[in-house]
Amino acid sequence: MLVSGKSVAKSRTISAEMKADAYHPAWKNYTGTDRGVGADVVKGDGAKASVPSKTAVQELEVDAQKNLKAREVVGDGLEHDHIPSFAALRTAKEAELGRPLTELETKTLYQNSTAVEVPRDVHIAGPTYGGKNTPAQIQQDAADLCGAVCRDTEALRANLNSRGYDSKLVDETVQKIVERNRNTGVIK
Repeated sequence: MLVSGKSVAKSRTISAEMKADAYHPAWKNYTGTDRGVGADVVKGDGAKASVPSKTAVQELEVDAQKNLKAREVVGDGLEHDHIPSFAALRTAKEAELGRPLTELETKTLYQNSTAVEVPRDVHIAGPTYGGKNTPAQIQQDAADLCGAVCRDTEALRANLNSRGYDSKLVDETVQKIVERNRNTGVIK
């Protein structure tokens, strides 16, 4: 198989990268029979192989943007709410590096940013939705990502509680957001 003028060998082995990313491009060249990752798998000729169903994203699920996006269901009323905002993350990373991010760096940062799946009205009520995330707010949040996470999770907590969500579930969701941001190095 040729990709960008380079020959790409077929493979019967599942790599660690493929196990971690059900949509990894290497799946296109996989000729083995073990497809137990629960994702669409594409044969070398571009046709879909046997396709186990993917699990739809769940309300209040916390994960990387790319993982939630891969399992979203159009029309379910749920949206990906980034905590902290992606604009703050990008601005903080650019300040750390002393230069603008490349297109690839921006895409990677976006795809790996922490998001929570919430109903549209909850997302809109958040402090950084749309025009509420002003340039001044973005700069302030970029300078204090931990403070931004605290503010955003407290706003999320208040918005969910006011809509009748179970307080224990809300607390667990907030904890997952904080833990994921800690684990990814966004906050200490």
